[in-house]
Amino acid sequence: MSARRARPGRQDLGLTGLAVYSVEFRPDTLYLWFDRGIAYLEVGGLIGLRLPDGTSADYDASSSGTSPTTPALLNGLVGAAVVDATAGEHPAILDVEFDSGLRLHYEPTSGPYEEWEAKDAAGTAYVCLPNNRLTVWQSGAGS
Repeated sequence: MSARRARPGRQDLGLTGLAVYSVEFRPDTLYLWFDRGIAYLEVGGLIGLRLPDGTSADYDASSSGTSPTTPALLNGLVGAAVVDATAGEHPAILDVEFDSGLRLHYEPTSGPYEEWEAKDAAGTAYVCLPNNRLTVWQSGAGS
């Protein structure tokens, strides 16, 4: 993937152009797996969704959703490609937009665990630490 220029104060997550091939609902976590390399996005907690028609919905990973239709909306991401994926430095607010028009927005809370994590196809990890700061772990040779 070629490097993109994120807006000032935002970090590009290297997911642009990747397509979702699997959506998993695990206890307290939503996983999106992408079609290249080891790329994924893992988010726990309350995730804001902006639908293509402009309406909003929330998905609470800690309670398996706030609406029975929300998991169906997220499952509808299979095959959708990422148009833009960025995060703030502090707080590490996550925004991901798909070519389907669906947008994910996540504002971290100060908890004892990592709030979200993304890994691009090259293996670089972007992690929101418990203090709401974004950290980047570059993959090493042979990783």
